[in-house]
Amino acid sequence: YYFEWSDFRPMRRWVDTLDPLMGRMHFSGAPGTERKIYTSLLVGMLYAAPDHRLLPRTVERVTEMLDEEMDVNSKVSMAMILLSYCNLACDMERGKIAVSCADPLVDHPELTPFNQLWWFLRKGYYLTILCEYQSGRDALDRAVALSETHGLQGLRRTFLLIASYQVTCFAMLGDVRNTRKWHERIVAMAAPGRPMDAWHVTQSRVHLESTTGNYRAVVDGA
Repeated sequence: YYFEWSDFRPMRRWVDTLDPLMGRMHFSGAPGTERKIYTSLLVGMLYAAPDHRLLPRTVERVTEMLDEEMDVNSKVSMAMILLSYCNLACDMERGKIAVSCADPLVDHPELTPFNQLWWFLRKGYYLTILCEYQSGRDALDRAVALSETHGLQGLRRTFLLIASYQVTCFAMLGDVRNTRKWHERIVAMAAPGRPMDAWHVTQSRVHLESTTGNYRAVVDGA
């Protein structure tokens, strides 16, 4: 549900389950449990209950926890989840907090390649929203290099997100060749019958046609 973007209703279940328990939970001595519960709640509310009364407090608590002591993978993972929220909620100022927390840790020897990849993916999208397309492309290039180096390029959903953001960056930079290259890679990787894959194909085609000046094709395909 988190990746497919077609039906968020099942995600509502854990929000409704946790909601009445939050006021009775005590996390003293169990910071790892608190991090897992609050980040899960944040993701669930973001996608399935964006008007939930607990969302502002959950966002604040996740932000506060970034200053707490934890292992490098937990810290970057939490910053990545917070940045994902910021990207979709357009909370760019809070996004700066997530970036300032995780960026100094991206080359830490204990940080897993998987968490590195996802951090650069989310940061690439963040920079794209800010219209910093060259910097966004650089972050996404790091994600691509990590996936190729560590054999993660077969993760279809991850690849499609990277490719989708790459298309946007190259299109905004007026780079037709690379826009077309990444569009073709999306078409080749997309799975028939998956709504999110179809959206990636359509969105990248719109960028490609717009970049080449073929606006009639964009209108006709709308």
